[in-house]
Amino acid sequence: HVTILRKQVHSAVIGFLGGGAVGLVGWGGAQVIIPGMTHSTMGLSQLSATGISLSCLSLSTVSSGFKFARDDAVDMYTSLAIAIPSVVSARLGTHIAKRLSGDALSLIFNGMSIILIPI
Repeated sequence: HVTILRKQVHSAVIGFLGGGAVGLVGWGGAQVIIPGMTHSTMGLSQLSATGISLSCLSLSTVSSGFKFARDDAVDMYTSLAIAIPSVVSARLGTHIAKRLSGDALSLIFNGMSIILIPI
């Protein structure tokens, strides 16, 4: 079916761009994936797009992280000092996200993007 193929191609392009952003600068995959998934071509909710983004970026982030570690570009103590509390706060954020409306999630996502991109 043409619509299914179009969605798969759209998803593949978004994945390629998001993964490239993560591997290149370690950030930005969600800024590509989430808007792409909520675009009318895909029509997913903000919550679903966030879940998809986290699921697929987790795999690409681990893969890229191992490559950086293999190249001796990672301080493992600092990584763990960041990773352990971020696991806790990510779970908390997921708990909160499930309770917010799609419009509220979109507003938070866009607001954080506007604030964080220039940094």
